Amino acid sequence: MLKISLLFGLFLLFSLHLQAQTTSPLLIGRVGVNQTQIAFTYAGKIWLVDRNGGAARRLSDVPNEETNPVFSPDGKQIAFSRSNGNDLDVYVVSADGSGEARRLTFQARDDLAITWTISGREIVFQSTRAEGGIPRFYKIAVENGALEETLPLPQAFDGSYSPDGGKMAYNPRDFRFGEWRYYRGGLTAPIWIADLKTGALERLPNQNYNDRNPMWIGDKIYTVSDRTGIFNLFAYDLKTKQAKQLTKFDAQGIRTAAAARNAICFVQNGRIHLFDLQSGQDKTVEVSLSSSDTSEMNPRTVSAMRFLDFTSSSVSGNKIAVGARG
Repeated sequence: MLKISLLFGLFLLFSLHLQAQTTSPLLIGRVGVNQTQIAFTYAGKIWLVDRNGGAARRLSDVPNEETNPVFSPDGKQIAFSRSNGNDLDVYVVSADGSGEARRLTFQARDDLAITWTISGREIVFQSTRAEGGIPRFYKIAVENGALEETLPLPQAFDGSYSPDGGKMAYNPRDFRFGEWRYYRGGLTAPIWIADLKTGALERLPNQNYNDRNPMWIGDKIYTVSDRTGIFNLFAYDLKTKQAKQLTKFDAQGIRTAAAARNAICFVQNGRIHLFDLQSGQDKTVEVSLSSSDTSEMNPRTVSAMRFLDFTSSSVSGNKIAVGARG
């Protein structure tokens, strides 16, 4: 009896220790992927994990919120956006996490890292810094932070370069309706192809459904589409002009995706998946986090200044009502 009690006590102690040490993230946001690693956002921070899964580690130790990790074409650097009080700015850092992240943008507007140019010398980011607050793409040099040019797209939300860098597949409208199914109103999100030299536009075949996260690899444009009602991964062949469904989720759809040369990483039902383009096989990437690294998930007081929607004073003027985040 004493032996059984001792064994049970040891088992309970081990279980509690394991529970305190690791956790499996379920609220993963944006992702990025190279040939060996996956970058993902969780609890307002960017994490790195091997493509085979395992323990994840923080990209940086700063308390600021970080998002939109994007690997450079050679996989050696990561562009991302970091909060600096009331706005987001673009940073770049080594993909192995060594060294300090270097800030590239300084405008008092949100600058969201989107992609890299094919050469890897510039980063494309989205910003509403233009007159009228229209979201457009801008190109900035990695080496010295020189703002080189505004891409010739009237409005853009996500994009991917063609292999030769001469064209871009992009979303001219943002999908604003989260996981709404079968939204077919006037704000559906198509994908267009823009010739960056001539300005010519070509719209991918679309029967008023939503296509997002364009990823141009070879002669195919991969996209997350709700043409079946639930967001799944599709491949549009530029030669045959045909689209092929690659995943068949029927409950929870894909929320976001990113591509490397041989695989597409996406988030579905809160989990990271890796889709091998050669075999067509999809696998779930098991990720573990140390509980000491998830303190940002604990209840805390934060400033709501950047989320203020409206203010209204009482008749007496002694009180004020403030709206934030809806």
